Amino acid sequence: MGRGYIRNLRVDKYGYHIPMSNKTKAVRKAVKRAFKSLEKDGWFAKRNFHCDQSFGWVNVPDGTENAIFYHEQDEEGFQVYGTVCLAHKGDTSQILKALNKEKLYISWDGSEFQRIEVVGICPTQYEDEKVKYNPDSGAYDTVGRAYL
Repeated sequence: MGRGYIRNLRVDKYGYHIPMSNKTKAVRKAVKRAFKSLEKDGWFAKRNFHCDQSFGWVNVPDGTENAIFYHEQDEEGFQVYGTVCLAHKGDTSQILKALNKEKLYISWDGSEFQRIEVVGICPTQYEDEKVKYNPDSGAYDTVGRAYL
């Protein structure tokens, strides 16, 4: 095994080493870019923020209108499975635009009370053929994408 494989090993809560797949790495990078984009737009956007959702919300600064984060418990699953649930409040249309820009698939019922689950990323081999960006809606036209 090469050095790159060793660098990408993750340890679960039982001490087992789990290699991070390329898909998981791609999703993580895309979520990071989406969070940075939201931060530039004035959002409180944090990754791996506190131990759980309750402590996360307590530590969001008072008066913050737009916030999004995932916590340490989510991080554990994100490293292994490549999916993550995002706690949020504020203008969700901006969140969806940021996630769509990064071609992330989500599962969400549109409720402010349910977290947005990032479940994957659009495969690059389909980008040109099946995924078309619609500037009017700000969404990618393909099944399973977040629509505004």
